Amino acid sequence: MPQPDPGSAAIIAEDVEGHARRLAPLLKPPERPGRTRPHRSKGRYDARRDARDAERVFVRKTVASRPMPIRVRLLIDISISMGGEPIRCARAAAGMVVRAAALSGSSAEVHLFNTRHQAVITGPMPYLTAQALIAGIEVGGSTCLSPALAVLSDSPAHPLEKELIVITPFRA
Repeated sequence: MPQPDPGSAAIIAEDVEGHARRLAPLLKPPERPGRTRPHRSKGRYDARRDARDAERVFVRKTVASRPMPIRVRLLIDISISMGGEPIRCARAAAGMVVRAAALSGSSAEVHLFNTRHQAVITGPMPYLTAQALIAGIEVGGSTCLSPALAVLSDSPAHPLEKELIVITPFRA
């Protein structure tokens, strides 16, 4: 597990704040308001209203439709091939996604992989602590994605789960 580095965390936080604020609305789609005045011919038939010769003989409940929250799971390659600029970009991307999730009320997880899987952020935690953990990510080892995918695929299905993002230096 990476060691927290508060100095690097502050630098990452400054660099990604604007991008995270633009990403946050996408992680929490707006709630659609319910129809406040449904048409008189829509809904569930109500015989009592029909017996009273009411204009609307159908009953329709109007509730807001809430989108499902999003849980973002990041897999970051920390093999030796990620040294230098690629790991700095991966740290910045992870910091941006964690900040955007914090702003939007969504949840984010950060997982690392080289020859084995490491979970860095698996649940809610203070934003600055999460940024310090992300800033402490170091490279080493070779690339093997299967242990990390096995751990994530074996985790129980969650109705809030929406995305899986893999950050890796593979080149076509």
